[in-house]
Order: sequence, then C-alpha cells, then structure tokens
Amino acid sequence: MTFISHAQNCEDVILWRALKEIESGFYVDVGAAWPTFHSVTKDFYDRGWHGINVEPNLRLLHELNLERPRDLNLGVVIGEAPGEAQINVMSNAGLSTVVESIAENHIGLGFEHTAIKVPMTTLAAICEEHIGAGKPIHFLKVDVEGFETAALRGNDWTRFRPWIVVVEAMEPMKQIENHQEWENIILEAKYSYVYTDGLNRYYLADEHKALTIRFQYPPNIFDDYMQVEMQTALMEAEQRQVRVQALQSEKESLTAKLNEKLALEHYQNARSAIEAALFHFDGRPRKLIRRICFHSDGRCRKLLHKAVFHRDGRARKAFRLWLSSEKYRNLPCSIQI
Repeated sequence: MTFISHAQNCEDVILWRALKEIESGFYVDVGAAWPTFHSVTKDFYDRGWHGINVEPNLRLLHELNLERPRDLNLGVVIGEAPGEAQINVMSNAGLSTVVESIAENHIGLGFEHTAIKVPMTTLAAICEEHIGAGKPIHFLKVDVEGFETAALRGNDWTRFRPWIVVVEAMEPMKQIENHQEWENIILEAKYSYVYTDGLNRYYLADEHKALTIRFQYPPNIFDDYMQVEMQTALMEAEQRQVRVQALQSEKESLTAKLNEKLALEHYQNARSAIEAALFHFDGRPRKLIRRICFHSDGRCRKLLHKAVFHRDGRARKAFRLWLSSEKYRNLPCSIQI
C-alpha cells in the first residue's frame, strides 16, 4: 500500500523505509504540532502505530486529543529538568518557542505572539511514567525551535533508547546548521549519525546498526510513497471528473427532453397549419375539403365513407372517439352531425 507522506520534508518516508516491518510500533514526537498537517507520525498512526505526542500549544493539543485518541498527548515543554516554562505561541504555530531570542526575531518579522506558562518535564520522566524500561521506542522526533540541547539532556539514554532519533538541525527560519550545539549528547549515548535531509539529522542506536543501509538514499520511487498534497490533488481531480460526468448525463437528459418538446411543438404547429388550411376557425371545412369529401348534392364521397364507416355501416373507432371529444362538442351546433 502506497505510503502517504504528511511530513514537511518527507521525514516519515525515511522512517517508514527503516521500520516498515514493525507492526504496531511506538513513537515519541516532541514538538508534535498538528495531528495531520506536517505530521511525521500521521501515516504511522493510520497504519496502527501509537505513541506520545508532546505539544504545549493548547489549541494544537486539543486537535491532537480529537484526532489521536490512541495516542497520549501531553501539553508540556520538554527540558533538562522539571519545572515551569514560558512558551511564546506564535501566529505561525510551528514557530512557537521557549527561547526568548528566537521569539524576538519572529516578532521582529511581524509574527504575533502570546506568552503562556506551561509545565516543564523531561524525556526521562515521561518515559519512566508512561513507557517503562524495556518497551521499545522505535523512533524519537525532536522539533523544539532552538530548545534541542535542553530536551536531549533531559533523557536517560541508558534506560530509554529509541532505535532512531530525528532532530531538527537548522536554526528556526534560517538555513544555518545548529547540530554542533547538541549532537555530542546523542553521539556520546552510543548513537551514530546516518543521514540528513537538509532540515533534520538522523541518528541510529548502535544496537540497531543493521538498519544503517536503509538511510543510504533520499526518498525515491522505490519507497512507493506519495505526498499528501498530490493525493489531495488527485482526489479532487477525480471528484471533479465525477461531477463533469454527472453534468454531462444531466445535459444529455435535458437535451433529449428539449428535442422531444421541440418535436411535439413542431408536430402541433404542423397540425395547426394543416387544420387552418383545411378548416375555418369555426370548424367548417373549407371548399376544397367539401369537394373532396362530399358530392354537390351533399352525399359523402366514397373516400370519406370508407374513412369513417366500416362496410357494415358501423362508425370506425376514431370517428366515434371524435364524436365524443370535447373538440367536437365545442363546434357550432349548425355543423355538428
């Protein structure tokens, strides 16, 4: 089944390539943001995985609770020690940060913000309380807008060892690498750097080095994936095609009805023209018809007699129906039979 990538930079494609044999796997997403838009875990969730989403933005946390009932969704900041933190929630939710200098840069660029206080805990505390030692964490994703060092320091890398760690490695809104600030924390915990996608860096636990080969290439045709924007465009195109076919069928039906109506009007106009040519407006036959149908002494000619009567003298059905019709009854009495 084609993998549908919802992530910003196809991070989920790389992770799925490495972990696709795992059924009902487990993830921890620190800085989860939206449950669908730019989500690294969306298609994993749709395939039966579950995990922990950490998102201190209360609006996004509400969306996660609605759309991810199997996940544990926590409205906290991940740091080096428990406590409280002030997070600047930006109008672009993906830029929200606890780092004041970064928030000031965003504000200077015109982004609106709201500062809120939220609880702060550590990765180790979350793993201890909600996962426990021994349960595998198949991947950890960290995207905390400049707060990576504190978040990574807060884990117990001896007890809680995700197979794969993905960390955003660029300064917010800049193409400047910042992994030198925190990478040693991961490398000293017996992880190896295996891949970068231009935005994130990927690390593999030494005990899972066999997966290294799966990080050799960027997302490609052999990954059998489709970005969600393409899927949406194809679905919308298919829906438009269905609407076009429905409109075409409606057009054909209306055309058929119109042609039927025009044919009936043509017939009625032609009949009216013939009647006007053969009869006066009061129903009396014109002179030509009288000569064709009657002798000068008033007797019916043979042609009219055959048209109206059977050989035994009985009136034909059409003539009988005409005699009982409203049109006949409306003729002046002087010309009724």
